[in-house]
Amino acid sequence: GRTIAPLVIPIWDENKHVTGIVDIVNKRAYTMEDGKRVEIPVPEDKVDVVEEQYAALMESVAETSDEFMDKFFNGESFTYAEVLQGLHAGVRDGSLVPVFCGSALTGLGTMALLNGIVDLAPNPMEAPAELVTEDDGEPAEFAVAPGAVPAALVFKTTADQYGKYS
Repeated sequence: GRTIAPLVIPIWDENKHVTGIVDIVNKRAYTMEDGKRVEIPVPEDKVDVVEEQYAALMESVAETSDEFMDKFFNGESFTYAEVLQGLHAGVRDGSLVPVFCGSALTGLGTMALLNGIVDLAPNPMEAPAELVTEDDGEPAEFAVAPGAVPAALVFKTTADQYGKYS
């Protein structure tokens, strides 16, 4: 759907083995050599794909604010900071889902993923208040705030021979 925002795409050889990645936002390609990320030229067969994905990404960024929409329709380019601001806003409100690819085995794409988490994932302080149920069964709002009561969201509980883990 329109919410999917590929930020990294793979580069593969003729045998369909992934040999590198292309960072769509920066239009740069990388591979791994001796455990280190090395920048390489974007392969000729990927240039059109990168441009197509970049254009779609800029359209998604434009949809995150009226200011960006005006700039987009006036044919102006976004700065790198504006792109990150728009992507961050889209991730925060759930209108964009960033997609990364990589390999935990070789480390390929790990830096892009970590940078994406830092730059795009919302800070807990930006989250809207959650509707919770108090111990007495009454509904209440819970908001993250400095000095507030610590809280955690349990998304899964597993039981095994040693007990329950959440």
